[in-house]
Amino acid sequence: MARRWASALDGVRSAKKVVIDGITFDSEAEGKVYAELKLRQMGGEISELRCHSKWDLHAHGGAKIGQYWSDFDFMEGGKMKVVDVKPKSYMTPLAKWKIKHFDREYAPLCVEIYGV
Repeated sequence: MARRWASALDGVRSAKKVVIDGITFDSEAEGKVYAELKLRQMGGEISELRCHSKWDLHAHGGAKIGQYWSDFDFMEGGKMKVVDVKPKSYMTPLAKWKIKHFDREYAPLCVEIYGV
């Protein structure tokens, strides 16, 4: 199991960071998605584009138990969309749990995974 975890982290560490518009993205793929979303915003398809938003995660009683950081969120057709750019091979058990927890806590919002 330690080997599987280490290989997932190696991929994250080897991703080349990119800076666009003064914003640092964890990978070239994330930077490309940002560029596409920015063009869509300039064209009026989406609005209120935000990068690296923090969402608190709570237990049933309301106690904060963690945080989920989305890569992007924006408004499209009057609805908020939340996007995470991540190869499926980098989906650690913790990442899967955070996304599942976010989807349940913030429903009807759900995270769209843009695989690369």
